[in-house]
Amino acid sequence: YGGYCYMFQGCTLLTKAPKLPAYHVGFHNAYYNSGGGYSCMFSGCTSLVEAPDLPATELEDYCYASMFADCTSLKKIPSSLPATELGDHCYASMFAGCTSLEYVPIDFLPATIVGEYCYAGMFEGCTSLNYIKCNAEININVNQTTTDWLKNVSPTGNFYKNANVNWPEGRSGVPLGWTVIDA
Repeated sequence: YGGYCYMFQGCTLLTKAPKLPAYHVGFHNAYYNSGGGYSCMFSGCTSLVEAPDLPATELEDYCYASMFADCTSLKKIPSSLPATELGDHCYASMFAGCTSLEYVPIDFLPATIVGEYCYAGMFEGCTSLNYIKCNAEININVNQTTTDWLKNVSPTGNFYKNANVNWPEGRSGVPLGWTVIDA
């Protein structure tokens, strides 16, 4: 275990991230406090402006949790997170506190099968975020999938969603004040 968890955490002078070419990313087990995958890898890297591509299509629980949390200069994230089936907590708090992040690329969240708390806190505190599209094919928050995922984002924005999915309003769904568009 261990993977690359916490590898660059708090490196406030890091401006460029290394390539991360893995197609299978391991896990982080919170119960045993053992790390793995890329969880918390760049958290607190306040000078990081661009996230590297993340081509993994096989993701285990917690693998990207808090990976870029509190990267306050982060403006560009990968064009897509290509996995279509997501484990529990795998993107939890991934970009929480990234206050310079304004939008999520159009095909960023292609997953249609998502695990418990998978998107929980994912963009919490991204105060500039005003655009997102999510392709989930399940009714949201049946399994707390998006708990607080858009808490404290921009007060206005556009939210694109699968037309067949019911999204709640508020910080765990579509933020109040945002325009909902069926994609």
